[in-house]
Amino acid sequence: TVARRIPSIGKYGMVLLPPALISVPAIFLLSPPDPSPVLLAAASGIGAFLLSRWNRIGLVGIVVLLFGVLSPPLYPRNTNAPHLIIFGIDALDHEVVTDLLSTGKMPNVRRLIDGGAAGRFETEEPTFSPILWTTIATGRGPDAHGVDGFYHTSDHVSTRRIWDILSEAGWRIGIFRWLVTWPPGEGIDGFWIPDIFARDGRAVPEEYGFLNTFRNRIKGGMIDGGSGLSIRESGNYARTYLRLGVRGSTLLRLLGGALRDRSWIDDGTNRRYLFMRRVELEVNADLFRELLRRYEPDFAAFYDNSVDMVGHRYWSAPEPGQAEPSPLDPHAHGPAIPAVYGWTDAVIGRIAEEIPPTCRIVLVSDHGQRGIGEETRDSWIVRGDNVLRALGLEDRAYVTVLGSFSYLFPVEGGGVYRVGEVVRRELGRIRLVKTDRPLLDVRDDETTGIPFLDFAGTDLSGDEKVSLDGNPVDLDRFAAPYFTQTGEHDADGVIVLSGPEIRPGTVLRDASLRDLVPTLLHWVGEPVARDMDGDVLLAAFDSRREIVVIDSYETNEIPPRPVGVRVDPDVKEKLRALGYVE
Repeated sequence: TVARRIPSIGKYGMVLLPPALISVPAIFLLSPPDPSPVLLAAASGIGAFLLSRWNRIGLVGIVVLLFGVLSPPLYPRNTNAPHLIIFGIDALDHEVVTDLLSTGKMPNVRRLIDGGAAGRFETEEPTFSPILWTTIATGRGPDAHGVDGFYHTSDHVSTRRIWDILSEAGWRIGIFRWLVTWPPGEGIDGFWIPDIFARDGRAVPEEYGFLNTFRNRIKGGMIDGGSGLSIRESGNYARTYLRLGVRGSTLLRLLGGALRDRSWIDDGTNRRYLFMRRVELEVNADLFRELLRRYEPDFAAFYDNSVDMVGHRYWSAPEPGQAEPSPLDPHAHGPAIPAVYGWTDAVIGRIAEEIPPTCRIVLVSDHGQRGIGEETRDSWIVRGDNVLRALGLEDRAYVTVLGSFSYLFPVEGGGVYRVGEVVRRELGRIRLVKTDRPLLDVRDDETTGIPFLDFAGTDLSGDEKVSLDGNPVDLDRFAAPYFTQTGEHDADGVIVLSGPEIRPGTVLRDASLRDLVPTLLHWVGEPVARDMDGDVLLAAFDSRREIVVIDSYETNEIPPRPVGVRVDPDVKEKLRALGYVE
């Protein structure tokens, strides 16, 4: 068709087009998990070559090619495993999901909800994701499970998580990127791919440890506007991903999306960030599907934080003086939010297509999200890292930012102490010159008791003079008059239970993070421990069989936890990039 319309192309186009079409199947030949595109795309390439000999490249070749790319896998879904799968989607908001469902969006989540039980999933304060996801996985709070910050590792978890309990009952386990899962456990029968805060490349199987290396390279380069990947790097990473299970059809789908909207290349960091978030989400879904196929775990968990990251960065707050709009009002957020929800829904659907229809499916989020209101956006925030550094306390305490608060935690090896008291004793060294009063104070969170840095006085105007140990310093060393993020955490996440024994169409009420593990144990026929804090969500089930209970799964004495954690520099940089360190 092109040759007829533009004759000058015909002479060379007929020479170049067949090799171009034949090169497409090469992508699929490196992607063995999906055999149908391999065979059909190869056939289309050969057909295109034969047709080109008679100058007849056209509809037949293109149709066959597209059929090969878009066709579903030829191999049947696994009918043996998993028996239970959890989709852990960070920050999936109940109100946004509800509104998107009402407009016909998120069809795969709609199918799960219509065939199961769903409702709000009430979060806990403070809404630090590592704490919340560990609470979800244990059925117990941070006072029991021991995780209270971002630098904790799986070695700090003091109670058994759902996969530990099921593994001891003989289940094969598959963990993908769930928070606080580095280092992986010993003697894993299945797979265990640690979270984004992993300190090194340890993973089960070992070859998947390169995922964090690649993510760090992308985050530091392409996403944040630094140098991109070289051709050699791109080739090496692509080859590794294809070998581990990324499908050629996924690569072509992403390539097609990039070509349809080239602004992700031309519009600087923002579009590039969104595109790379989608790439990471879809690639991880392919890797997870391949791990399910290879290892056939009885229990599997898939975690993703794309919704959370995009929401923090792209959620537009209401204009000053405007009433809080509905989540889908254009003043509440731009098109990035529905887009990332749509990508997530599609990924859930593709994974669900390849698991047995008897599988119990769970979708949960640790909290919701909302736009940052006028009051928060106009407030000053404490530069906690700079404060600790100026006071010489970086070896005793570290800071994690949530919203406008800088929470304080003890550093491992700093001794047995209350970190808030240690910091409070030194804060008098930073003073307002005009009033000779301390600039900052330490307050305790009313819910958790975790100390955080706050301003000692009232509103700052920005022209205050500040001193450190009697020497004048700039106010912006310790305070910032703006808030860089546009979205913050909200109270209500989502819970969906779908599968055998669940009553379709049930609305779950008053479900909380600590209820999930007791509910799952009851669902799969395992005893519920009395020392778990949550309850079985009996309303979800179509029959009220008796709850079997035991005293505890903690059969061994829990060893004393170390006071504090080691602040790993690489993890700190990841937190800085995610907005959790100023």
